[in-house]
Amino acid sequence: MAILTSSILSRLSPAELAGILIILCALKVTFSLYRHDPNPSKLPVVGIPPGLFGRIRAIPACLTQYNSIIADGYLRYHKQKNPTAFVAPWVLSNYIHIIPPHLIPEHKSAPENVLSQVAAFQGENGNQAIGGREIFTHMYHVPIIRQKLTASLAKMLDPMVEELEMSFKEEWEQPWMQTKDAEGWVEMRIFEETMKIVSRTSNRVFGGVVICRDKAFLKNAIDFAVGVVMAGYGVQLAPKKMRWLVEPLVSIRNRRRLAFAARKLTPIIEERRAIIERNSRDESNTLEEPDDLLQYLIHEAINLGPPHDSVYQLACRYLVVNFVAIHTTSLGFSNNVANMAAYTDPTTGRSYWDILREEVEAVDRVSEEGPGVWTKRKLNKLVGLDSFIRETLRKNISGAVGMVRKVMPKEGHTYSNGLHVNHGQLIGVPTLSMHNDDDSTGQQALDFIGFRYSRPYQELSAEAAADTSATGGVGKLAAVTTADHYLSFGHGKHACPGRFFGVIEIKMLLNYCLLNYEIQSTERAPPQFVLANQAPPFNIVIKMRKR
Repeated sequence: MAILTSSILSRLSPAELAGILIILCALKVTFSLYRHDPNPSKLPVVGIPPGLFGRIRAIPACLTQYNSIIADGYLRYHKQKNPTAFVAPWVLSNYIHIIPPHLIPEHKSAPENVLSQVAAFQGENGNQAIGGREIFTHMYHVPIIRQKLTASLAKMLDPMVEELEMSFKEEWEQPWMQTKDAEGWVEMRIFEETMKIVSRTSNRVFGGVVICRDKAFLKNAIDFAVGVVMAGYGVQLAPKKMRWLVEPLVSIRNRRRLAFAARKLTPIIEERRAIIERNSRDESNTLEEPDDLLQYLIHEAINLGPPHDSVYQLACRYLVVNFVAIHTTSLGFSNNVANMAAYTDPTTGRSYWDILREEVEAVDRVSEEGPGVWTKRKLNKLVGLDSFIRETLRKNISGAVGMVRKVMPKEGHTYSNGLHVNHGQLIGVPTLSMHNDDDSTGQQALDFIGFRYSRPYQELSAEAAADTSATGGVGKLAAVTTADHYLSFGHGKHACPGRFFGVIEIKMLLNYCLLNYEIQSTERAPPQFVLANQAPPFNIVIKMRKR
């Protein structure tokens, strides 16, 4: 039955799929009207107007103004003298408990068998679009990213620089020759064009030259990344009793992309396995192995054995890492460029683009490494750029709700303030509302201030300022550093493991653009929301030209 269903559904056009999802959305809302009240905590509810068909009337706001719903609850219930949790609609018909900020330290520290991030993700998004349940059985790719990939960043910079330079020239500058105006300016949709650069640069350090220059593989990886997000929305909109049908439907294209990636990776993985096997037999005459993410994954898969050592499972994990890198880095880079084009420094009135270019040129000129040679140590001196990236992450990447967890114990979970949440319920924190609060961020939290986090560093004594933080910013104010009040990468043990790689890649991409391109000032449209998330800047058009 599942095979027949997949065969039929795979022939549907995107418009037909969209129509089915709309029908599923309507079914979900209809089903929800006849369910018992799923708010057993009896906490105050925001986002659902009183009266007949309140949930139906709440749908438009839930779809596009969800941050306003959470912000309203934050002001009414979290900013009072005795803050209390509140409940908000979650994906149209369910509820999520939004806890006040003072509970974040214990929320982030709760073990996975009490408050589960994995169960929350699978329950809301399914797993077929990223390779099935096996991805969550042994998530060995996560510690590899957190430990081995992060530890290898310094030696990955040279190939990353080489590839991004080639990528910008081939993916941007060559096509510009046909589209630039008389003054050399080119209009482009920054997010769409960014994904090409990020996919190629990331795969250079993930899997080597052959993979990163295979255009079919890169297109497949980008389509897979988009497909993960779209499949997640499809599963969320479906009534739970119909997900057995809906998830194969919305995941069929991504399963094909996984199979395509496995076919592409098979000869590469088999060749690498042969080297590993030969080296294990003859330790006196070993062959040099590639030093990249794919090799780390292969070694760990061999140690685990079946079924995790199959080419398909390795391809699943490789594409999952691609998804995170392409999605997060493209969002970060494109939003940084858009902000540089839209805002000026309130202290000097100058363009951020010009100020940051001067910082990059100054650091490049006086560094011990010499001009044009970028190292991790050298990048760490770009404190202004690091501050700008952190401010962009704070304003443009964060969703309305973050750190979502599912309550696992049958008896539920009780916080230190007495808040009790029943088994199976979802809990989250009001990320963007906190980021926009002066009490959490500092003065003028609603405004974009690019050097918000570098000014404390610049005000230090010369001796203290010379001791550059290893994180590449102002210590606790660096872009990669999470905190109870800064949640762009999550917080605690589930904080994004690839954030160190992502921020370094964003810095390198911005470095190249600052040194090689000019940008035209433009206004920035207010952020758009799709459910709880800020939508990618699909429609932001930037004008750039070669220097």
